[in-house]
Amino acid sequence: MTRQHNALLTALISATLSASLYAQNNAQTPAPTAATQPVAAVPQAVASADVPVTRVVLFSSGVGYFEHNGSVNGSVTADLRFETAQINDVLKSLVVYDRGGGSVRTITYPSNDPVNRTLRSFQVNLSGDPSLSDILKQMRGAAVSVAIGDETVAGTILGVEQKQKPVGSGTAEKVVPTQVVNIVTETGIRSISLDDVRKLEVLDDKIKQEMKQALAALVQARDQSKKTVTIHFDAPAGPNNRSVGMGYLVETPVWKTTYRLMLPDPSSRSPAELQAWAIVENQTDNDWKNVSLSLVGGRWLKTYLHSHWNAVSSRCIPGTLPHVRALPPE
Repeated sequence: MTRQHNALLTALISATLSASLYAQNNAQTPAPTAATQPVAAVPQAVASADVPVTRVVLFSSGVGYFEHNGSVNGSVTADLRFETAQINDVLKSLVVYDRGGGSVRTITYPSNDPVNRTLRSFQVNLSGDPSLSDILKQMRGAAVSVAIGDETVAGTILGVEQKQKPVGSGTAEKVVPTQVVNIVTETGIRSISLDDVRKLEVLDDKIKQEMKQALAALVQARDQSKKTVTIHFDAPAGPNNRSVGMGYLVETPVWKTTYRLMLPDPSSRSPAELQAWAIVENQTDNDWKNVSLSLVGGRWLKTYLHSHWNAVSSRCIPGTLPHVRALPPE
């Protein structure tokens, strides 16, 4: 089924539903903070908090409003998982608040760039399943430690080259190509065949960290159906137990109605009974337990389809300065 409305998020819906976040506390409640720009991940490790869904409002136009509320202690993160096609809706409608005097530091989400473009941004490009020799060629100048049998060689990578190595003996002897890494050590340059390398350790901390990030990007790229949005809450000074919450609009299945007419026994004088049922589908990753559910009819006409998830770049148009001629002397 084609996605008919990527972002049915009107100013009227956002204003009406977001207002419910403020009504749950007194007039001294700080205003909610909204942050929907991609930012660098927070370096320090913090605890993860579960902030469950407490309110769901489903519109017959195929839009749903979801509100999470819960108590947290200290600096924590809260993860929300969405369908990939819902990220744009979330970025345009997400409202976050911390009512206990804390603050919402950042909201992080994965990039929409192709994974190969992400991998090319690192010092060592792991796109295309490179071989060990290809990786070492990109690490020229990096400090490494190489284990060859019982010997360990530490130094700086000078380069990688291909050499011819004889194998076999007698009439069966032949020459095969082999990759050799040249390492600058304190005593000189050592040429080590990659076939003899038992262990290779990268001593450059920055390269090691970037390789971990590149591998994490590869793992994340495997799951194309779901994306995680992480909200970082900073603890206030003093008591840290406080109430936090989030609200957002996303595309949801249209809720449907079905009716039953219950006819009584003709011998009785009981009136007929008309039952109305609503069919609701929960296609989210959250259980709707102890949730306030509202079903709203009506179809919203105002829509906007601009993508907030895709990176937008503005190109500078090259130009030349007009030629300035020197004035002749008077």
